[in-house]
Amino acid sequence: MLITFCKIIAKKVSHVRYFSYISTVIKTLNYMNTKLNLSERNKDLLLMGAKTTGSFIDGYYYIEESLYIDESDSLCAFCKWIENEIGGAGPINIQDLWYAFNHPEEQFSKNVAKHWKEQMDKIKSYC
Repeated sequence: MLITFCKIIAKKVSHVRYFSYISTVIKTLNYMNTKLNLSERNKDLLLMGAKTTGSFIDGYYYIEESLYIDESDSLCAFCKWIENEIGGAGPINIQDLWYAFNHPEEQFSKNVAKHWKEQMDKIKSYC
């Protein structure tokens, strides 16, 4: 659909060279979006794996074959980060943690990670 949009714009502008530029911009925006938001598919897979096995790392290996190859390395690192740095995650905070994981230098991300780590420590103290 985005490629069709680019072709229409290129025809109206009558400069085909803009098609290449526009598609590059759109591909970059799509890549940036994956850094901001975890896809629903990946979110569901990661949460299902963690729920089934009891940990995000084991859960990753449980669902690994269902992942796309270009996403698997970053999702594995994300699961290890959740286990080692945060202590766990759930449907309510996994998107925030994904953002924090991909933008560790931002103060907002540091605050989010600190908040959820404190919450997980508090929950684990009840056990």
